[in-house]
Amino acid sequence: MRLRLFVKKLLPLIVIGIVSLTLVGCSSEQKLQIKELKPDKREINIAETMTVEVDFVWGEKSDLDIEFRWYAENGVISGDGAIVTYQAPAKPGGDKLRVVLDEEGKISKSIDIAIMAPEPTATAIPPTSTPEPTATPEPTNTPIPPTSTPEPTATPEPTNTPIPPTATPEPTATPEPTNTPIPPTATPEPTATLEPTNTPAPPTATPESKEPTVTPLPTHTPTVMVVSSVIHLTSPPTGSSASPYQWQYGNDCENIPLDYGFELRIWKSGLAPAGAMDAKKQEQLTCNRGRYSFTIGNFEALAGTEGATTGDFEWDVILVRIKPDYNGQDVLATSEIRRFTIGGASDDGSNGGGGGLGN
Repeated sequence: MRLRLFVKKLLPLIVIGIVSLTLVGCSSEQKLQIKELKPDKREINIAETMTVEVDFVWGEKSDLDIEFRWYAENGVISGDGAIVTYQAPAKPGGDKLRVVLDEEGKISKSIDIAIMAPEPTATAIPPTSTPEPTATPEPTNTPIPPTSTPEPTATPEPTNTPIPPTATPEPTATPEPTNTPIPPTATPEPTATLEPTNTPAPPTATPESKEPTVTPLPTHTPTVMVVSSVIHLTSPPTGSSASPYQWQYGNDCENIPLDYGFELRIWKSGLAPAGAMDAKKQEQLTCNRGRYSFTIGNFEALAGTEGATTGDFEWDVILVRIKPDYNGQDVLATSEIRRFTIGGASDDGSNGGGGGLGN
């Protein structure tokens, strides 16, 4: 009798203990909750990237397997786990980020991000140096050497030639004397006096005064590459995993900045974007007037498809730095996100769309 009474008194205590242990164990497993989302900043420029971290707590069972599912309405999220990389869209406005830690979507957290347009940068124009004017040389006065004037020639005086007296003979009884006429002496003509000759001096040419010549300096016109921040998807797949993926970037195949290249990303809807090509091997792409094309050979081997060959998938293209090291974060341009279905109709009945889910 005493044993039965003892068992009756002890049985309720044992039941209460078992129930308490069960409740404690369940509560430990149900303590998984999100404290907050911690982005690097709440305002970000268009096409800029940053890191986002989820701060969460869980129960005593450290071997609990948590699957992190990240979503963005307009931007792109890369990576998985508690810390991921977020890239803002190409247009200013707003975006909403969300993380889910359970299959039912009950353990989730959202945060709003402001997308800003960067301020324009003023470009300083260097002053152009003005050349100094060239000094005009003064005209040189060339002296005119004086011309020597010849001395006048003295005019000789006329010479008086004396007439010698003629002896008169005594008259004789001879016939009357004959008067012999004396021939006149020729008087020389006076010599004409030469007048001094004025030799004119040749005129000296006076150099003309010239205006200084200003030679303009050559102006260097820099070559500017216009880089677009938007990539347009032109030919999405139409039900076949082997369809070529095509996109348009400008009108020239040579306008990609140095050290940058395209990366095609394909992933199953609900998963994070994943690369579908080696971005460092740009020679795999074909290009014609800015339209690029790439064909997937083994669709189910892509990291983003997880071996699936049917269902809903999404794809986009980014222009990312590939040299000297590729990290998938230095993104220069992005495209919209498009959805396609293989083996059936998509959830929304179209190939358009993009982005992720909100709260």
